[in-house]
Amino acid sequence: MTIINIVSILNDLHPEYTRTAKPCIWCPRTWCLKSNLHPNTIISLISESKGTKCFAFVKLYSKFSELFRDKKEFPENLEFSLPAVKTGNNNIFNPDDDGEIQVVISRLLAFNLGICEISKNISNLKLPIQLKFGELVKNIPIATRVILYSFSSSHSLIKSENSFMNNDLEESIFRRIHLGTVVLPNDWIYYNGSYFKIIQTYSSDISQTEPSSNIEFVKSKIARISENTVIEFSNQQVGGFNILNKINLKFQDKSQWIDKVTKKIGGLDEVISEIIEQIHLFIITAMSDKYRKGIKKSKGIILTGKPGTGKTALALCLAESSGLPFTFINCPDIFKTDEGEGENELCSIFESMMHYCVSIIILDEIDIISDKIASVRTGAESKLYSMLIRLIDSINENVLHDSNKGQIFIIGLTNRLHAVNNNLYRPGRLDRVYEFNIKKPEQRLQILKIITKKIPFVIEEKDLILEKVSRMTHGFVATDLQHLCSNVAMELIQKISSETINENRSFATLKHFENALKVAKPSDLNEYQTKIPDIKFSDIFGINNIIEDLKLTIIEPFNNSQEFLQFGISPPRGILIYGPSGVGKTMLCCAIAAEIGINFMLVEGSQVISKIVGESENNIARIFAQAKANSPCVLFIDQIDVLAPIRGSNMTSENTGERVVTSLLVEMDGFFTSKHGKGPEVDVLVIAATNRPEIIDSALLRPGRLDQHIYISPPNLKQRKEILIGKFQQIPTLLSEDQINILVNDTEGFSGADLDNLCREAALISIRENINNKVVTFDHFTKAESICKASLLNYKSIHPFDGSV
Repeated sequence: MTIINIVSILNDLHPEYTRTAKPCIWCPRTWCLKSNLHPNTIISLISESKGTKCFAFVKLYSKFSELFRDKKEFPENLEFSLPAVKTGNNNIFNPDDDGEIQVVISRLLAFNLGICEISKNISNLKLPIQLKFGELVKNIPIATRVILYSFSSSHSLIKSENSFMNNDLEESIFRRIHLGTVVLPNDWIYYNGSYFKIIQTYSSDISQTEPSSNIEFVKSKIARISENTVIEFSNQQVGGFNILNKINLKFQDKSQWIDKVTKKIGGLDEVISEIIEQIHLFIITAMSDKYRKGIKKSKGIILTGKPGTGKTALALCLAESSGLPFTFINCPDIFKTDEGEGENELCSIFESMMHYCVSIIILDEIDIISDKIASVRTGAESKLYSMLIRLIDSINENVLHDSNKGQIFIIGLTNRLHAVNNNLYRPGRLDRVYEFNIKKPEQRLQILKIITKKIPFVIEEKDLILEKVSRMTHGFVATDLQHLCSNVAMELIQKISSETINENRSFATLKHFENALKVAKPSDLNEYQTKIPDIKFSDIFGINNIIEDLKLTIIEPFNNSQEFLQFGISPPRGILIYGPSGVGKTMLCCAIAAEIGINFMLVEGSQVISKIVGESENNIARIFAQAKANSPCVLFIDQIDVLAPIRGSNMTSENTGERVVTSLLVEMDGFFTSKHGKGPEVDVLVIAATNRPEIIDSALLRPGRLDQHIYISPPNLKQRKEILIGKFQQIPTLLSEDQINILVNDTEGFSGADLDNLCREAALISIRENINNKVVTFDHFTKAESICKASLLNYKSIHPFDGSV
């Protein structure tokens, strides 16, 4: 008889294992060929140490299969040895002869053999474990009836007159999933997140005889499930065995659950820990009669956040790794053409999940069936909303005579929390809301490490590359990062396929990510410019003192906030830059965003104002909402005097100006909230620019809003020289020091924009004179002076904040 050594066990309940869990044994391919055993052949196995015998489906082992690939616990090859003596001329190896092989078995087969218990971890088993080959099983009778034991009435699928559930449909689904499965009394079978023990089987050859009530293997019969097999679920107690106590042990270790989820979902560690803590506590109270009565438990949570943050992925990962039965409902699919069909389907789903002791229901896009307007409408929306509220109110009630009723934990998903009816997430229903925000480079780094597991890197450079990429992708969410990495992978594949390259050159580099970033952008971009400008402080001339002040008061506190918070200093919440036209206010604002290295939004005041009543306030709310979604971000509002004039200066019947100013004040106050008592956390830095500061409402200029005021004066003699010298670096000129001084003296009243226009006109004059000219001479600048006029010649400086003029 062939000796079988189990060297590894496949967890067929793992989410990556998409097949139906069945008792399977993976054998060496060469041994199967010599034994004339084909895939899906059924053989019997004997465990002498446990005194058990069971049946298994034969599978061919290959390390290249996706089940075993890249997994260290599975060997490269399964070994086998032939029997010591062979007689006769027959080359076909007989598995009944002596010999020894290595195999891999499924977790369900390990349960049937008694090698491990349901509640135990298979990783703790001492391998190898020895079995003996029994026989090749043929001519298995068809099962006419199979009785399965459910260890709690809350797990059972027993028919009842008051049940909303379609049991015939459930039985049909069970048969379809396990069609062809071999069943044997005392074995286990897996269905819809629960284990059932096979109590009795009836087959065509014994259908007229009374089955034995003894469920020991030696007096049982083997049978195969067919399309006509009757499946019955029973709650009859067997030997006082209670599996619920053992299953309860599996949920006590939260750390393993958290590890499983955080290895697949990155950037949300704190939220994941809080959610698992809440669900874990719910499971403990639901599965213990001691806590189940007298305590009003939570019925669920809502996960919200902008699209792409990982709400659906996290909900599915939580449910799959919990070990609980769960169902996923896409709420838009609940709407049906026939009246009442959607409500019946929703009711049937809830009723079917109540048959389990504890279960999870995921409602994706829950805002579709719980809109604020749904409660006042008449039609399908109102009926679905009413049914949802009634079902939520009916679950998890602590009724003494109904203590065996299943407990359901609901996870609602939405990216439009503002549209969800407030009654849905009040206390007693979905009473906890978790918002997903992916703002920090550390969060994006965690996501990138998970996404890039299969992208080849030079090991020593991977962490450094991903850290740089995480700091370059402000405003990116998980789906944006996935798109970015897909572009990198496609570029690598294209390069490899188009030319023969060395192995050392086939790795992803920072250059690949920089190329991909030219295409991949944050997914929620709209009509407002949202990117980091290319302008640096080094591109701005003549205001070096202002730049140095900005570096100390804005950039350093923003980049190293913790160091400044130790002294009670926080980054400024807003900056007002004012001065005459053309002195470089807009350029300076763009350079601030570029130096900090975060997203930049440019909004013109005229883009916000609308003649439609209420539209201007909506525009302001939308602008600030997008800035927060792309945080950290610099929000630059140009010509803010158009948005925030002094209240009372413009009297209209709708008071549009005052309502716009009020909306702007409210939105700015909403950005700055205390975090853990350590001072404000500024996600959005508001920078405003104007050349008319005297007409801005004073409430906007107080500390806490636009609390730093920077005045850029018209350039003086020294500043004009610095600006011209900076411009000459971009224009080929041959001007002497004296000619430059003459030019500086002749440009009294010129702004920075006027000087830039002067250089451009001089260059055009040189080109018109001779297309082959290589330089711009002093004569060209002299002619350009007659064309360009000074715009600030009679400008009077205005300082409304200190009362001086």
